[in-house]
Amino acid sequence: MVPFLLFGAGVAVGLGVAAIAPGLMPQLLRSARPAAKEVLKTALASYAQARLAVAEAAEAASDLLAEVEHELASAGAGLGGADAAAAPAAPPAEEAAAAARAAAEAAARAAALARAAAGGRGDG
Repeated sequence: MVPFLLFGAGVAVGLGVAAIAPGLMPQLLRSARPAAKEVLKTALASYAQARLAVAEAAEAASDLLAEVEHELASAGAGLGGADAAAAPAAPPAEEAAAAARAAAEAAARAAALARAAAGGRGDG
């Protein structure tokens, strides 16, 4: 008997929520919008900081590589005789730039999805 009463109470609560939900949903969405905007702002700011850090690391790696190449050229050691004709690997700066472009494209897609989820309204 008790499980039946609990089931009946659960059904009653569910029906009550279903009856009230259409009126509450717009209010819930309006109150969630500022939080969603803050999350997106934080994500975009974090992305910008990460992009800057990657660019700085790529620049440092490129500088280090240039220094080592200069030291090898100064010492007369060269970069490898017969192997020098082989196609060189992409420099770290180019790899970092490609990664930064990919991250920028991902952020643009995320922003577009966020705008679409917000109904296309632009209230910067």
